[in-house]
Amino acid sequence: RGYVLRRILRRAARFGRKLEMHEPFIFKLVPTLVELYGGAFPEIVEKAPYVMDVIRSEEESFNKTLDRGIEIFNDIISELKAKKQSVIPGGEAFKLYDTFGFPVDLTRVMAEEIGFSVDEDGFTVEMEKQRERARKAGKFTLQESEAGDWQVLNPAEETTFVGYETHDLETRIHKYTRRNGHYHLILIETPFYAESGGQVGDRGKIIGDGFELEVLDTQKESDHNVCICRAEGDVTLTGGPVRAVVDMELRKPTTYNHTATHLLHAALREVLGEHVRQAGSLVAPDHLRFDFTHFKKVEPEQLETIERIVNRQIREDYPVRYEYTDFNAAKQRGAMALFGEKYGDVVRVVSIA
Repeated sequence: RGYVLRRILRRAARFGRKLEMHEPFIFKLVPTLVELYGGAFPEIVEKAPYVMDVIRSEEESFNKTLDRGIEIFNDIISELKAKKQSVIPGGEAFKLYDTFGFPVDLTRVMAEEIGFSVDEDGFTVEMEKQRERARKAGKFTLQESEAGDWQVLNPAEETTFVGYETHDLETRIHKYTRRNGHYHLILIETPFYAESGGQVGDRGKIIGDGFELEVLDTQKESDHNVCICRAEGDVTLTGGPVRAVVDMELRKPTTYNHTATHLLHAALREVLGEHVRQAGSLVAPDHLRFDFTHFKKVEPEQLETIERIVNRQIREDYPVRYEYTDFNAAKQRGAMALFGEKYGDVVRVVSIA
């Protein structure tokens, strides 16, 4: 929904520019909207200042690239006219979108005004290429199409993560493969937390009869926690028992930073407003990054207040409690879901108080 609204706002901003309107103006229409529709939609009366801030921020952001984008558009048109062509290539339309924020329908409108058109199929191809690049850069995969090289040592209908209960246990290898010089293996019961919700995957060791593997990372794929391991030379893996040990020197500070993201999220909502939502994160042993939705720059005074709130909560040393409950019940109690996380019917709820 936000994407569609942004497209509408940007088309309006461009038409405003044609009328020589170089400053934000759309946000000024909000009071009129409230006057006309406030009776039917009382929520817009309450949220009017917030709506005005968001729209103005969006206008200011697009205005920074609008003039340059129009220049590039005109250059594209000039080149096409010189070649006696009238179709804007998909790659050029994608450049306008990716670099200058021009939705393809805005480029289409601008083109149609002068008798040109846009290769929208080509634009779609370029968009899909970008998505594929993002998927390859950010997603681990078991590459099931190459699953023939997986060696099953212990058949299992499912594998289980037990890392909340223990960090050192005896288990068995379900299956493994070698890829890019590393062993990729799945344990029947695993204490290794797979990268999820922004938190990096566990590291540690897997020790068996005659071998020891260093777990470099743990990734999730198809409900399995896959350990990516390194060994000194070639080793022979067997179906016998192995000891799986999480490196708690890394896990502990990682969980501390994970808790800190929840404290930060709450402080952001308290200072900036209830509209703030988590949009991504990175939780590592030595640092954290928290991405969130907000419509304008956080002011230095606000940043100081947020920092003060988080540090006060840390000094209070509130206990962290965990419980398992029904997903809908958790939502009704105000529990907030993590960005990018998928949830089942029963969820693990963390409370800090």
